[in-house]
Amino acid sequence: LATALHATRYEGTLNVSAPWVMTLREVGEAIGTALQREATFEQGGGAEPPRVIPSLDRLAAVYSLQQFTPLRDGLARMLREQPIAT
Repeated sequence: LATALHATRYEGTLNVSAPWVMTLREVGEAIGTALQREATFEQGGGAEPPRVIPSLDRLAAVYSLQQFTPLRDGLARMLREQPIAT
């Protein structure tokens, strides 16, 4: 991504995110799975939080969103390359 931005001499602000929508619970579960641990959550009362989905239009103009690695794949690769002591 940095190489693509440098090559295009892009200046400005970009939302940097993969094009897949995930909840915080899904992110936590993916991390738990990668660590071979059960993720636990504590949910307070109240209304469901609003969904925040960034616009990736400017990012897509300078970088192919298909090049992003799915979170589960990236976590697995990271842990293979740099295992965490348990």
